[in-house]
Amino acid sequence: MKNIKLGLTLAAFGFVCPGLASAAVISTNLDVTARVQAACDSISTTPVNFGLYSNAITNADGAVSLNCLEGTPYAIGLHGGSNFDVVSQRARMTSLTATGVVSYRLYKDAARTDLWGKCNSLICLEPTVVKATGSGAIQTFTVFGQAFAPDIFNPAPQPGIFSDVVLVEVSF
Repeated sequence: MKNIKLGLTLAAFGFVCPGLASAAVISTNLDVTARVQAACDSISTTPVNFGLYSNAITNADGAVSLNCLEGTPYAIGLHGGSNFDVVSQRARMTSLTATGVVSYRLYKDAARTDLWGKCNSLICLEPTVVKATGSGAIQTFTVFGQAFAPDIFNPAPQPGIFSDVVLVEVSF
């Protein structure tokens, strides 16, 4: 008797909902993807300021700071400056109002032995860069500068304000 009632119930259900009793099922997969692109932004610099230069070797530090996406490998290169001297292989600061130059170099280390260079428009210095991997937070790298005493290639400057511009290039 129970089987008859169950059979009638199922038959009635099939009659009331005819599509459910004989429904077919098909399926497929939906792919979900994302591409994470290497990215760096928020680059800034702190100037290398030699302060009061007195025609003697003078050291000063500056910095390059940037934020790269976590896991992004990158390299920071510094070009030779706007007034690079091919003969002495030094960058030079010039003045709008005074004659002479203040020659200098930029280094990756505090001992000032490892040049931080990159090819400039006239000659390719030792093309060294600082390599790192992004952390997702701002990372800061010290630029160690050294101004040199005047020499045969770089005459002593007259009193004035001397400056130069160095292009900072980040590749990632």
